[in-house]
Amino acid sequence: MDIKNVIKLLNRRAFSFAYFGKSVLNAGKFYCKSLAVKMNARNLSQKAEISYDQAIQVLNELHPMTEVDFSAQCRREKRIDYDVSIIVPVYNGEKYLKSCIVSLLEQKTAFSYEVICINDGSSDSSLKILNELCNGRANVKIVNQSNRGASAARNAGMKIAHGKYFFFVDADDLLPDNAIDFLLSAALETNADIVQGSIAKCNADGYIYYVNKCKQGTTCDLLEYYNCNMSGTPWGKLYKRELWDTIEFFDGYAYEDAIIWCNIYPQCQKMALLTDVTYIFRSHDNSLFKRQNNSAKCLDAIWIIMRCIQAFHTMQIKETEEWYQMMLWQLSVGIVTRISYFGNEEVIQAAFILARQMAKELQLYSRIEFKGENRKIYQEIENSFSTLQYKKWVAYSDILSATGSI
Repeated sequence: MDIKNVIKLLNRRAFSFAYFGKSVLNAGKFYCKSLAVKMNARNLSQKAEISYDQAIQVLNELHPMTEVDFSAQCRREKRIDYDVSIIVPVYNGEKYLKSCIVSLLEQKTAFSYEVICINDGSSDSSLKILNELCNGRANVKIVNQSNRGASAARNAGMKIAHGKYFFFVDADDLLPDNAIDFLLSAALETNADIVQGSIAKCNADGYIYYVNKCKQGTTCDLLEYYNCNMSGTPWGKLYKRELWDTIEFFDGYAYEDAIIWCNIYPQCQKMALLTDVTYIFRSHDNSLFKRQNNSAKCLDAIWIIMRCIQAFHTMQIKETEEWYQMMLWQLSVGIVTRISYFGNEEVIQAAFILARQMAKELQLYSRIEFKGENRKIYQEIENSFSTLQYKKWVAYSDILSATGSI
């Protein structure tokens, strides 16, 4: 083995060891954060001193909320020609795009599928790569549009999709060669609204260093489903297209995973999980998630939940206890972990006031008994809203985040 391969092997093993160490570190963080809260209980009682209108103004000045037209109908192609439509938003993805597209084109399956690539105003060689790989393939569509973001690109893909199911893939990720076959076979066997397999994680070189194994089976319980797979991402799931008939991603917003939690999951009657790996997520330093978390764009974590709740009521979906607990997770962990970019007390108070108002407007606020090992943490978060203790909200949100479950 030459020196380059030795170095590569050592780097891979170091990556795997580091990921294992991260899991151990998270367990330690949970213990330390819980202990710190108990020791500093008195210091967590400080109350937020700004009004709702002031909170809106503070956050809007940093990063304004984008308007959403809830009266607009979702337009979809009615003709069904394929079993599944694979939708890929592409923006300046030249580094990993070829391996992604090849993994889609070389799927080993008897099911029919189309690949829809939305070139979202790329300024690199992404379009050239797409044309070279996909030229002449009847089941591939390439759409060009000006740069509007991943949400708008996915919406554009759904608009022209001819599949019975939708499946989203990010342009830097990969599919194992039998992913579509596994997913669609399970969908037909179980009639599940969503089917998801285990998710592998690879580094920038494509080395798989971790697999988040799902427990095989089906469930009708949202909390059980989420805690089995710990993924609220748009990608990696096979969706019945009917789930998207009255909702689409909010154009211009980051953290589009909120719409999956708030608007897609509560429509599901059954979710299926597979132990087979059906998606490979690539972790690298220039990921969109990392860029968003280090800019004022992180305030979209607040605005998008507000929009999702509005859409939830527009869709006339009934609140359930499981959905409410998931929403409280979004209004705590989903916000606090993302606005850590700001060290400003006024911003933290403003975020708390908006989260508190959204929680209080839900029908099940303070009316349910929480489930699972974290139920006492949720009680403390609700209590922080009732008493206006914003530092307590931050502290218990951090603890809940460290548990790794809902």
